Amino acid sequence: MNNHVDYSLTDDIVDVELSSRIYKICRNRQFRCGRGSDFVAFVNLEEHDTDVSVIQGEKSRVCYMLYQVSCHLNQPSRREEWLTAMLDMLHIELTHYKAHYMDVCGVKHRREGSHVRGLSKENKIFRQQIDDAIGIS
Repeated sequence: MNNHVDYSLTDDIVDVELSSRIYKICRNRQFRCGRGSDFVAFVNLEEHDTDVSVIQGEKSRVCYMLYQVSCHLNQPSRREEWLTAMLDMLHIELTHYKAHYMDVCGVKHRREGSHVRGLSKENKIFRQQIDDAIGIS
């Protein structure tokens, strides 16, 4: 069953419903953030009242979430701008993002030959939650 949702129907960069789903998954797990409305504003690159920051040890999961959300923006032409802004606001280096955005998928690490990273139960659950929120089957 294909649960793909068309998020291109609003002017927001990231659909409010999708932003809310991501907030519910990531709040106090991957992100320190206040109200849901601030998180929605944050991911839409709008002014918000409370700081949003990555919880220590969660950068790889956040990178995966950013990658998946960036692939499903309402305004695909703004993907690079959005991703760059999000990485900057979250204090994640582009090199870190590029090296770790697929860690939760258990991809083979090129420098380590056949070593597979990211297959923890927590990563599998997080990946499934993000994929479900976005509507990836």
